[in-house]
Amino acid sequence: MNKKFSICFLLSMLSFYSHAEHLNQSFKITTEQQSAIERISSSYLINHPEIISSVLKKITDNANVDKIEGMKKAAIENQKDLLNDKNTPSFGSENAPASVVVFFDYQCIYCSRLNPVIEQMMKTYPQMRFIFKEWPIFGKRWPESLQAAKVGLQIFKEKGSEAYLKYHNTLFSLEHNEGKLTTSDISQIETFLNFSYKKTFNPIPTLENINNLAQKIGFGGTPAIIVIPSKNAGLLNTTIFAGMPGTEQLQNAIDTALTTHY
Repeated sequence: MNKKFSICFLLSMLSFYSHAEHLNQSFKITTEQQSAIERISSSYLINHPEIISSVLKKITDNANVDKIEGMKKAAIENQKDLLNDKNTPSFGSENAPASVVVFFDYQCIYCSRLNPVIEQMMKTYPQMRFIFKEWPIFGKRWPESLQAAKVGLQIFKEKGSEAYLKYHNTLFSLEHNEGKLTTSDISQIETFLNFSYKKTFNPIPTLENINNLAQKIGFGGTPAIIVIPSKNAGLLNTTIFAGMPGTEQLQNAIDTALTTHY
């Protein structure tokens, strides 16, 4: 019995058990016949445990696909908030055909590894818009995470996209993540940019909006990325990465968004 047939057999047995009462009524299966089927299927599964693993993987994969599809729907429903928040740092034209939206934390090691990929995508796709959602999920564990996000938002507010991007990339280039980022690191970059953080500035509403948006979409951590066309966004041309994508994966997602936005 080949693997494909075996999986189908097991799924059939699972379906049988879940509809046993209905089948009994429709086909008049006797108790003896049902017991015989149970013995055959149980014996087979005991002798072929790899089939259970294959089926469980298939079930998990299907569940993950359904989860991503749900996140895509949520992203499309919240597209306006994703793309049009004036307090969220962004780089590129507001009339760009598509956008890459990145949720990140400066203390996140995978965000740090992802940032050079984002830098490369910005050079490769100058027609795209890149939106940076400061999401300091490690702020309670490492206060510098929240401080870095606050400073970043104020730099964007007062000095614009170019200054923010210098701050953002320089901070990640230090590779001081997972608790290694210090207030001194942040202050040195402020000095480099000729900037002084003012405590009177209140970035909390923006950070709360970003957090609420991430939860609406269903993200559970950083990095999290949405690649979405500006027009006619749908399930086929919107891509969700709940984690760090590879360079080729991200590039394919951008290409898809760019070629289907009209």
